[in-house]
Amino acid sequence: EDMDGDTVFECLDNNGMTTVLDMDKEQKNALHQMIRDGSIVPGKTSLDISQATRTKNKISLPPGKINIKAKNRAPPGRNLATITGTKRFLAIKVEDTNGLQLPDSTAAISDNIFGTGHHNDAV
Repeated sequence: EDMDGDTVFECLDNNGMTTVLDMDKEQKNALHQMIRDGSIVPGKTSLDISQATRTKNKISLPPGKINIKAKNRAPPGRNLATITGTKRFLAIKVEDTNGLQLPDSTAAISDNIFGTGHHNDAV
């Protein structure tokens, strides 16, 4: 099956930088299929690119099968960050050039983001 020719896949390195992944049509179709069947999870599963050719702006895979690094597969379930300490956030209520903005008060916005209000929605 021929997938959308405009789809661009990128590799994310350990420094948070992305590089375009250059593949042939069969490899793109195979990657789409692996995403659909859950054998890879975008942003989680590592591909073996050890045989790829790297340039400044792209990584070209060699012809053939796309290989997954089994040791780096994402664990099942949620992948939550472990963070301690004080984290500061800024919520901004924006008014556009036409004077439109959310009707919520700043207190309601704060409650929606940070859960600072009183709730009757306990589960």
